[in-house]
Amino acid sequence: MKDGVIEQLDTPANIVLNPATEYVRKFTQEVPREKVLKIEAVMDPYKGDEKLSALKVSKDAIIETVAEEVLSQQKPVAVLNNKGKIVGVLNCSTILHILFGDRSVSK
Repeated sequence: MKDGVIEQLDTPANIVLNPATEYVRKFTQEVPREKVLKIEAVMDPYKGDEKLSALKVSKDAIIETVAEEVLSQQKPVAVLNNKGKIVGVLNCSTILHILFGDRSVSK
């Protein structure tokens, strides 16, 4: 909200990853993404034929809690829903972008 006008009404992940206005971008630019974003906000679609790492992570995990493990993997990591089904994959490059990438560019 800026001057009594709602600038963006969205999920926390979308506000951080896709700020709607310059005001929102400036407001969120210093937010430590790895501490607030869940894996499901940044995972890639699972194509079904990818060779995956033995590591599996929950779609609800906060990035910070799994980043080190994911970065140690040679292959993409399976992202699971609460029923244990693969719903996406997480690549090292995604984690690196979240941790060190240009904050003005979203996935």
